[in-house]
Amino acid sequence: MPNPYVVVDDCPDESFLVTRIIEQHEQEVDLCMLQNGAQAIDVLGDPGSRTPDLVILDNKLPFFTGIDVIKSLMNQARFHSVPIVLISAGFSKNEIKEAYRIGARSCVRQDLDVTNWNRQLRSVLAYWLTINEVQ
Repeated sequence: MPNPYVVVDDCPDESFLVTRIIEQHEQEVDLCMLQNGAQAIDVLGDPGSRTPDLVILDNKLPFFTGIDVIKSLMNQARFHSVPIVLISAGFSKNEIKEAYRIGARSCVRQDLDVTNWNRQLRSVLAYWLTINEVQ
């Protein structure tokens, strides 16, 4: 079984959309769905947990932001090569700069139009799941 893909989002509709797109790209996939920043830090930060192949992370989460989660995960060397895609409907320039500085591989601004967002998300996930080579 491959390492899991992790989706961290407090919005069930967003999580469902990401899950459906991933499942269309991958036949056998282990998906880990988390709903807030604290849960992400607890589950992913556990040294005994499997290192994910990809993390899709909402920036606006309860308890801790996506940026806070990345900061915590990057304290473990095993996360230094994990692609982390940070998603938000609204990033400030400082948030984008900080996200890349601490280890995000991509910052994606969520389009508010559902059709456009679906298309955009499919493109982003196609890149990370089929085009980009991961270890």
